[in-house]
Amino acid sequence: MASGETVSWDVTTPNGIAFSYTSLTYNPSTGCFTNNHYQEYCGGGDFISYFAGYDVNSCVQAADIQEVGTWSISTYDGTTLLYTTTFQITHNASGLLGVTQPAQNELIPLSQGNHNATGPLTFTAGTLTGQPISWTVNLHYQSSGGFPNPATDPATLTFQGTSYTYSGFPKMGGQMTTEAQTTAPDGSTVQDCVTSYIIGPQPASTAYSIPPSSITTRLDQLYPASASYIQYLDDGTATPNLLAGVAVKESSYYQFLPPPVNADLFSLDANFGIKDAYWPYENTPTSQTPEGEYIGLMQVPTTDSNAWDWTANTQYAVNLFSGGSSSDKVQTAVQFEGYLINGYQNSKLKVSLPAHINGNGSYFSSLTGYDRENNALVLYGGFSTVATVR
Repeated sequence: MASGETVSWDVTTPNGIAFSYTSLTYNPSTGCFTNNHYQEYCGGGDFISYFAGYDVNSCVQAADIQEVGTWSISTYDGTTLLYTTTFQITHNASGLLGVTQPAQNELIPLSQGNHNATGPLTFTAGTLTGQPISWTVNLHYQSSGGFPNPATDPATLTFQGTSYTYSGFPKMGGQMTTEAQTTAPDGSTVQDCVTSYIIGPQPASTAYSIPPSSITTRLDQLYPASASYIQYLDDGTATPNLLAGVAVKESSYYQFLPPPVNADLFSLDANFGIKDAYWPYENTPTSQTPEGEYIGLMQVPTTDSNAWDWTANTQYAVNLFSGGSSSDKVQTAVQFEGYLINGYQNSKLKVSLPAHINGNGSYFSSLTGYDRENNALVLYGGFSTVATVR
């Protein structure tokens, strides 16, 4: 080999991440090779033996690297490709310890309750050690923009045994990491881990994971029964189905959507080609507001409950709009209405708003429920760009 000639090996992971792993550079004066860590290797003849490895551990994965699947190693002489070797790494559930349920990358929909619970979850594993198995299960969710911030994940679930059935996760979802652990015959610790995902309910025949009729019925019941609606709007002019219209505007009636019309949480589509993971529908980012700060049907602030429980999402929106608190949008609109009719003075804010008086000397009359709704809608605002589902 020529002086300074380098042989290198590049690795490509199953999800297409490529990186330069190791290399050997020849030094003719010594007849030795130096690797990229400055370690020297000298042969006793026409060849040298050189070994380099990459740790693959189902419980300790490098960020963004998919470890199960087809890998390739490409060998280069300088910039010339000599050959490429491909090989498979699979999750072996038949070794000293193997998790058999749930499966790696399994999608577990919120198919129970009112489209907001998983139902019972069974965890099973096999072991050849004859020793007891300890389990640790963690569920994590944040939107693509990192909301809620900080995360409000449930407490770690722990249990013992080769099989265990948990009652399930109500009104929450995200990435579920499952770790089983036991003791090998030599006393060392053996672990096996799988990562699965709790997602929104997957639609049976339409694009809607929550039946639109259920959404309409709930909103048309909640809004007219709300405290500020009854106190300030119920004069026969208001719109009892107004909040259903807000849901159409904010989200087109979607609580959950898959990529590409929604965020690709945990890169399931990008890394694994999984396209049917229904995640809570995130707001479109703006220069002031990151993606995922608002969520779901009514595009309300992202919390675990607002993201994973459509009934909580709609209740939050009705409370915000007309729930009866002094800060709800209807009461705020009525307060502003009073300022416009009666005038408003605030020396600290340097505000002086005169009263509005008719030509006959009387004050303007109060607004109708319909007009107050319109003013409250301005205060409620709006966030989402209406989704287009392909």
